Amino acid sequence: MSIVVEITNDSYERFDRRFPATMMVKDIAAELSRMSPQEAEEYDTILCSELFNAWCTDYILFTRKRIKSITGSEEYNAFKSRLSNLSNNSYLNAWAAFLDERKKDVKTQIHQYFQSLHNDNIHCIEYVITLLLYAFKNAYKGFWELVKQEVSAVPHDEITAELCDIIDAFYGAETDGDALEVLAAAYQKYPDSPTINEMMGIVYFDGKQYGNSIAAIERLYDEETDSYNAVLNRQDTIFYRLAFASERLNDRKAAIDYYEKALAIDPFSPFVASNLGYVYYRDRQYEKAYAILKRCIDEKLESNIVFPINHLARLLYAMGRYHEAKEFIKTAPAKVSKSIREKIEKAPDTDNASIILPPPINADDEEDHPEPENKPIIERKGSQFQSEKLLEDELTMRMDAGMNVFGLPLKIYRRRGEYGRQYIFPEGRLDILAEDKDSNLYIIELKKDSGYDDAYKQTVHYIEWFQKHKAKEKKVYGIICLNSPGKALIEAVRKDERIKLYEYQISYNEIK
Repeated sequence: MSIVVEITNDSYERFDRRFPATMMVKDIAAELSRMSPQEAEEYDTILCSELFNAWCTDYILFTRKRIKSITGSEEYNAFKSRLSNLSNNSYLNAWAAFLDERKKDVKTQIHQYFQSLHNDNIHCIEYVITLLLYAFKNAYKGFWELVKQEVSAVPHDEITAELCDIIDAFYGAETDGDALEVLAAAYQKYPDSPTINEMMGIVYFDGKQYGNSIAAIERLYDEETDSYNAVLNRQDTIFYRLAFASERLNDRKAAIDYYEKALAIDPFSPFVASNLGYVYYRDRQYEKAYAILKRCIDEKLESNIVFPINHLARLLYAMGRYHEAKEFIKTAPAKVSKSIREKIEKAPDTDNASIILPPPINADDEEDHPEPENKPIIERKGSQFQSEKLLEDELTMRMDAGMNVFGLPLKIYRRRGEYGRQYIFPEGRLDILAEDKDSNLYIIELKKDSGYDDAYKQTVHYIEWFQKHKAKEKKVYGIICLNSPGKALIEAVRKDERIKLYEYQISYNEIK
């Protein structure tokens, strides 16, 4: 993404020839300062853009700690010194003023940024706001109102001004649940918005709602370019999120495919090579697992080699290569975790390649298979416990495990860009959208008590909408599950063959 001026591939090639990858940023800045401003500007543009992108990408929140780590670095000093040589860059100047807490300068530079769009006859579109989100994220209170005022003064599309309010409300929410509600409501109105879908993909991922995260990210896919319309995340990070989420949903084939794509883009993306080796291991592709984990350790593809070391140790044990495993845990450049080490130490001294152990049913040593090192976090209060959430988790777990629910062999509805948990559609949101082996749909509504007199009417409305817009020739059924259903609801359901009513109870029995 070129932020400052149009820079060609030739420009980057000239930069790479002039400044090798081993050269320190401060030394690059020093050499640039010895050039004339005209000669240095192209290089300054590349240097400032690359530093800026490195500091902003793959995040949805600027913590105080992160801002301090940026502004306190030598690289930031070099960035600011070379930024002053750029002839027209209100965007990056505004960002530097934001980090330095110079609010007055932020306002001035943001105004100049929008004026430059207006003067160049550039329509203020959603992408412009997304670029500001990329740079400023959870900026100080009043920032997004300032942006909204600037938007209103120039030609803009329908979503642009409202997107400022959405972002402001998202960061102003007290809980993660409230923040997600902001995005859910926005998605319901603007289902094709790349910005909203990318934010939802990140928030769902951070909340471990992996099916929803995959669906949101899939909606960013562009067939023409065979890439994802993402701004907040690099393409390799998008593939990493898809891979990790697929793995957590036990879709190892998809996980391997996405990890391989992420590794092809950047072999040094955090945890990608290590996780790929682990999924190969889980998929019993032992030779592939060995090759990538060995390379990961030997070539130090990961900044933290503890994880591939543990994965390789458990792999050698599973392959019956006990002698090699015992030598490895003695000489490995990092300590192998206790649980793996104890298994290897108890194994025979000689190899037994004829007995190849399958991976355990459940992932062992979960701490050795982590989420992203720099995982974006929305730092808010946790959500209050709700029995519907507990029941939803239980039903989803059973369906994912192939168990019957409500006496039926159902599974979560899944299509590209769609996932049936907390399923958002134009008329509202379903707790669970499921389907049977014949692709008949089941609308499952969960309520924590009997205080929902409209549960029947709501379910009927949803059934009729899905029958008309989604089911085609298939059938649509409804399932209402709540605690202590009222008499009116019971009578209404008895008269409707499309809907079934279930009661759930939570009880505690003392064991004596």
